[in-house]
Amino acid sequence: MISTFLVEERIRQLRKQHNLSQDELAQLAGISSNYMGQIERGEKCPTLDVFLQISLALNVSPVELINDCDSMPATIYTPELNKVIQLLRTYSCSELNEVYKVLSSISKIKQPM
Repeated sequence: MISTFLVEERIRQLRKQHNLSQDELAQLAGISSNYMGQIERGEKCPTLDVFLQISLALNVSPVELINDCDSMPATIYTPELNKVIQLLRTYSCSELNEVYKVLSSISKIKQPM
């Protein structure tokens, strides 16, 4: 599993690179500025939908939001997740969108245990 700390730091880093305030990024992503602040502080973990909205607002692929994690210790990833990330890096944005649709469908039918 990816540490949420890495994701929140990456979102903050990219937001600052784009010279955006939390309010501006929240507005672009279609979420409240309060929620954006909670995400960046690690108080809330964004849903997959919100994660994708943030990546679109920052004009980066979803993989790029976690791409900087390569420099972090390997223990942050499970071996399975690492394989998935490596594969996703080879996909175009439109292909990633299709993968997202499939994962969303699976998520909707998955029964809680």
